[in-house]
Amino acid sequence: MHIKKTNFKSFSSIGIFCAVSDKIALIPIDASAKFEELVKDVFEVETIKATIGESNLLGVLSKIYNKKVVISKITTDKELAFFEDIGLNTLKLNSYHAVGNMIAVNKNNLLLSKMINDDGKKEISAFMGLDYDSFNLCNTELVGSVVAATNMAFVCGASIKETEFEKVKNLFKVDGNVGTINYGESFVSSGLLVNSKGLMVGEDTTGYELMRLDEIFRE
Repeated sequence: MHIKKTNFKSFSSIGIFCAVSDKIALIPIDASAKFEELVKDVFEVETIKATIGESNLLGVLSKIYNKKVVISKITTDKELAFFEDIGLNTLKLNSYHAVGNMIAVNKNNLLLSKMINDDGKKEISAFMGLDYDSFNLCNTELVGSVVAATNMAFVCGASIKETEFEKVKNLFKVDGNVGTINYGESFVSSGLLVNSKGLMVGEDTTGYELMRLDEIFRE
């Protein structure tokens, strides 16, 4: 597994700016060539430069699974057309903004925020082709911000309760553990990008935090 510490424009919260799957990575349209090459090398995927809602906050405003992308209500028609023109399957949620913070996914199931209404949950489930569950984690409804999952493992914020942890483990059908990033941050998705090939963390992540993530996600 490739592992790298980095930042985006001096921000360690790289997870709010980018989104990755086992097939693609969405990165800000003004990302440097060096940053783009780093993402390609770590995750072994195609990179796509884009905006959502004319914003660089791609990790907050989208959730990707393979080449399927759930995007925020603020996505412009031009941005939606761009995603569709390059061959991405795209679902625009017309009632929600920060969809990246509301969804966690691997090949087995979806975890959806309780903030999403029943129709929205069914729509996301049908689009992804996956079953779902919906429950709070770490005292928040923003489940996508406190858990990051791959097809091999997951990490969740250190404040998770034991009963919640078991529910996540059973849902994603992989092992996992608790962890932090960027010197104690429990909103792990804000500073972590991970797929089956590699992981990237914010530069403020400590050596111990990085070692723990390596243990969790390494095959």
